[in-house]
Amino acid sequence: MYERTAESVSGFMRWAEARIAKEVEDNECLERTAGTRDFIPGSNCNRPTHRLSQEEKTEIINKIDTMRGTGVSLKTSVQQCGIHQSTYFLWKRTFNLPAYQAQALT
Repeated sequence: MYERTAESVSGFMRWAEARIAKEVEDNECLERTAGTRDFIPGSNCNRPTHRLSQEEKTEIINKIDTMRGTGVSLKTSVQQCGIHQSTYFLWKRTFNLPAYQAQALT
């Protein structure tokens, strides 16, 4: 019994080591391609959004909506403001803000 457990732990450790090595290699490849590591999840996630006031959150929502009005995608706008898309929609619902309406370009 002990040998089987040791073998399974050893197999898991080999798998985990290979998986971590692959992730590191993939991240380094993406960093070389993009020239930055800002895209790597967690690299820019040190902003405590739960400490923002309602006014600050509303200001961020308005800034994102303004950026979207100029043609910037939602994904890019929320990234530049340092929040996640789900946070954007949560704040919109929480503060009863209207859904974003794309303005017709004339």
